[in-house]
Amino acid sequence: MAVQTPGDATQPGGPNNQYRAALAVALVAAVFIALVFGFLLANLIRARTADPTDTTRIEQMRAELLKDPANEEIREGIRQLDLQVRDTYYRTRRFAIQGLFLLFGGIVVFLIALHIAVTAARGAPAPRPAAGSEAVLGAVLARRSVVAIGLVLAGLLVGLAVLSRHDSTAAYVKAAEVAEKKAAHEALMAALKGDPGISGAAGMSGASGAPGAPGARGYTGGRGGQGSQGAQGPQGPAGPAGPPGPPGPPGGGAAPDPTDADYPDADELAVNWPRFRGWNGSGIVDDGEDYPTEWDGASGDGVLWTAEIPLAGENSPIVWGDRVFCAGADETTREIYCYDANSGELLWQRPVASEFSAEDEPPETTDEVGYAAPTMATDGSRVFAIFANGDLGAFDFEGNELWVRAMGRPENIYGHSTSLMTWPGMVIVQFDQGSDPEEELSALVAIEASTGKRVWETPRPVVNSWSSPILIEHEGRSQIITAANPWAISYDPATGGELWRANCLHGDIGPSPVYCGGTVFVAQDGADLVAIRPHGTGDVTDSHIAWKTFGNLPDTVSPLCDGRYLYVITSWGMLTCFDMGGKQLWEHDLEASFYGSPALVGNQIYIVDQDGVTHIFRGGHAFKQISLAPLGQASNCSPAFAAGRIYIRGEDTLFCIGQERETPE
Repeated sequence: MAVQTPGDATQPGGPNNQYRAALAVALVAAVFIALVFGFLLANLIRARTADPTDTTRIEQMRAELLKDPANEEIREGIRQLDLQVRDTYYRTRRFAIQGLFLLFGGIVVFLIALHIAVTAARGAPAPRPAAGSEAVLGAVLARRSVVAIGLVLAGLLVGLAVLSRHDSTAAYVKAAEVAEKKAAHEALMAALKGDPGISGAAGMSGASGAPGAPGARGYTGGRGGQGSQGAQGPQGPAGPAGPPGPPGPPGGGAAPDPTDADYPDADELAVNWPRFRGWNGSGIVDDGEDYPTEWDGASGDGVLWTAEIPLAGENSPIVWGDRVFCAGADETTREIYCYDANSGELLWQRPVASEFSAEDEPPETTDEVGYAAPTMATDGSRVFAIFANGDLGAFDFEGNELWVRAMGRPENIYGHSTSLMTWPGMVIVQFDQGSDPEEELSALVAIEASTGKRVWETPRPVVNSWSSPILIEHEGRSQIITAANPWAISYDPATGGELWRANCLHGDIGPSPVYCGGTVFVAQDGADLVAIRPHGTGDVTDSHIAWKTFGNLPDTVSPLCDGRYLYVITSWGMLTCFDMGGKQLWEHDLEASFYGSPALVGNQIYIVDQDGVTHIFRGGHAFKQISLAPLGQASNCSPAFAAGRIYIRGEDTLFCIGQERETPE
């Protein structure tokens, strides 16, 4: 008579029976997991191969409907195609979510079954005849943690691939959702308030006048009480600038006259240095003066004077007549400094502070940007400065505060560094911010130079940027040219109206545009060097881009053009020369790092590296070094040129390079 042991395979309900049952469940769970995973893959393929022409066809049909609004056949076609696109999008998303839950459920059952099998196997002391055939299952049991992690990761990857789509169908559906939410919100507001009336805003009132139409979204001024629709009554006297607030009407009267006789003419602007990279932002010095090419800041050779700058700042100096201006700031203090151009004497320093931003948390900035990166601007009688917290101030040349305006703290991942520019009667602020164009945070804003009131404001469909606007005159049309991800955009400086736009940029845009030879050039590391013909209207992406080229392109330093050649310099010092048709001619390693931008004096190019050494060279068909002139102090700024002297900002010192002027007898 045979004697059975407790672990004998023949004993009903023994460990080996539990082992086999658990293995059977694990096998079924494994098959289930494989099937679900296969369905998820099929769903992914279906989602990724959805017909991309459907969304294009919808846009085409919408354009046709605009031409023939009464055509119900086109309207119904749009509805049906829209429904089809959305149904495909949402169905694949729902399947992905449900599939992930099923996959995780199957994995849980699989792991529980494996655990029971392992436990049962430990209770069976006698060798099992089928042990050899179960080697694979044993390996799975031993490595069940690895298997589980692999299954989870695989399922997550497939599911997320569906849920995080960025194809044309996903973009279309998301845009449609945003548009519908916005329309629903506007309908709700209209139902609650009735038709929009004319509202006042503290600090934004101008002189009494006729009713005006509501302006674009503003950054300052609180919302006034909502009145019923009707004519606007007389307005009160002007008050102080208001805090950041919701959209309101422009606070000034008519736009300043571009032919204002008080605004300097082109000749007067050209012999001074009124903004970043000179009067039109090109970096071209065309005043006919001779400028030094050799100096040593440490020894004082070739240095006319030096002056201490009280607070740090990455902005570059500006010059008008016998005045030199720059700005400095830290987390709590913002200041403007005015120096005598002949002696370096600090004539005055003034704080820039708004009561409406005084209690705000300091903005987050990087060390390279800091709290005073934007270069100031002047119109010849007033100076303007903006800081990282959005405070914008104006002073006359004697240091009298004219106004301070709180633009609101910009949402900028590195810190605000876009420089200012002027237009007759106005200061122009490129106020780009945020990480999603659909948030509609960015804007180009014109502020009345004498009062600080908003003249016009144009929303910009871009994210935060660090480039500065330039002013061009092309075929009799004045234009403000801007660059940000993804658009290069032109605006009418008198009204803020958009003239044209080109989709040609991506990434973090730091270099400013340049205009030369009837062409606008924009560039960005990781994108392209792009030439745009600036006489178009609307979206000129497919019609007015003359050429694009790729290469060692800048992420910070702005391009320079001498009319025959185009020069770009990377932050790590690679200088590349292109001809005006986009052909690369040569490259030269300057063996230094740069944040400042170059300037052209005659046929010589000046650029200051981060160690404070000015590289002076000639371009053309080949690179030719002229000199290396050390400052003796680090610098991230661009030099200013006026009346034969060069003004360079170091870490904490302002340097004037040049000679004493001869006094007429």
